Amino acid sequence: MIIDAVVKADKFLRARDIPEIFNLGSTGANKRLAEFEYETNRIDSKIPHMAYIKAAGAVLVHYLAFWYFLKYREILLDETARKRLEPFNVKDFKDLIVDEKIK
Repeated sequence: MIIDAVVKADKFLRARDIPEIFNLGSTGANKRLAEFEYETNRIDSKIPHMAYIKAAGAVLVHYLAFWYFLKYREILLDETARKRLEPFNVKDFKDLIVDEKIK
């Protein structure tokens, strides 16, 4: 499966695979991806800019950074609460496997 190779190689997923991996509907996934892109482009972003790559019509999303975003989404959207949230660090999530589909 292509998803397995991508995740094991460099932990990036294609945006079109997000609904299947994270069990989201297509509309919900598109909304979360837009919020994720906005978060990565913020000056005070808790997620590195390179976690969202858009090039040549393809969108790649760092798997663990997106998982972090979904987990802390409500805090990240709150301007006051986000100040207390630690920035994303790959070392904190390196052993995380959320879904059997990506093993």
